[in-house]
Amino acid sequence: MLSLILQSTNVIYLNGIGVGPGLFCCVFFWIKTLMAKPYILNGYLLNYRSKKDNYINLILILLSSIIISSVLTVLNNFSLSIFNIFIYFLTFFQIIKVKELLDKRKILKYFEWICYFAVIMGFLQFFMTTGIIYKSNFIREIFFNDPSENVYFNKDYYNRICSTFMEPSYYSTLLIPMYIYFYKKNNGFKTSIFLILVIFQVVFTKSSTAYLAIVVSTILLLLFNINKKSFYLIFICGVLGLIFIVLFMPNLLNEVIFSKLSSGSATTRYWWDNSAIEQFLNNVLFGSGYKNVRGSSIITSIMGQLGVYGLIAYCLMILYFIVFAIQNKKRNKFLTSFAIQLLSIFVCQIIACPDLDLSSFWLFIFLFLVLKDFRIKNKVTCKYGKTPVISFNS
Repeated sequence: MLSLILQSTNVIYLNGIGVGPGLFCCVFFWIKTLMAKPYILNGYLLNYRSKKDNYINLILILLSSIIISSVLTVLNNFSLSIFNIFIYFLTFFQIIKVKELLDKRKILKYFEWICYFAVIMGFLQFFMTTGIIYKSNFIREIFFNDPSENVYFNKDYYNRICSTFMEPSYYSTLLIPMYIYFYKKNNGFKTSIFLILVIFQVVFTKSSTAYLAIVVSTILLLLFNINKKSFYLIFICGVLGLIFIVLFMPNLLNEVIFSKLSSGSATTRYWWDNSAIEQFLNNVLFGSGYKNVRGSSIITSIMGQLGVYGLIAYCLMILYFIVFAIQNKKRNKFLTSFAIQLLSIFVCQIIACPDLDLSSFWLFIFLFLVLKDFRIKNKVTCKYGKTPVISFNS
């Protein structure tokens, strides 16, 4: 899980393209599970086949769209990106086979540790890129060794938080799910303090993606968990946050949102979208091939790369999580929160993170797969033990 948030790190380079630790860890997991005792794996595989699972079926539909598209891409030029996305899919199906062997209690605890780590790294990166503390070569080599100009840690001065990610928009795909998770967990003083730190980092990403995603996520939280305590807490925090921005950071909204409408970035994104739509019109059904074109949004990217078939598969996934959250909002608030977390990532992808192979996206796809059958009410318990792991707001 940790390897999937180290977006600015490369392990090796193939044809000038960096390969990150997330891909290596997925390959390692895949090989390790293949080496497990066959009767165990086959037993769980047969168990899976005996059940109907719409979540698995939707992933299969998305995979099939990429396979068709990849044939078009390979005919043109083989890309490492195809290998990358297929490794994620293979890992997904390996998790299906062994998820009953995984300790859910430990997985949740590891996820929380990763969240703490990401926030700590966010502050450390901010202090280093603003010159408050020395930009350590050790930190650079371990977490930011990608020399690309797209890795904002490499800038001489940068006053926005992006943690171990290349830029703040990508960090939003982890930061907003963190906000949702710890808001729902909020069961003590320490959790409340950490939630405040997460919201603070959302503000200092100075990212329109993070701002819009947290607004949409908060609306979803209210829709799926409407109660006076939640409403008043979010309303008060929202008002105080707005007052703080207006009084102490008056230029922030203009910098983050309004000025971008006429910036060079907006022009570039407009050109990306036009190119993606042009490729889509050339092959409406299957697109031009996976990673052959890139839009500024996941929607235009999928249209250009995978065509109508891929777009329908992606939209069905979004619909699945909406329906799942509605069906489980009363009986299982824990799983509802994870569904909303994935919906928040979809929002980030639609706004400014147009990549299906985004590692943080797959982190939550994997987590949801493992925890999806984890039936609880107000407390998370593990069938491997009686100790409560975590409690969620009613």
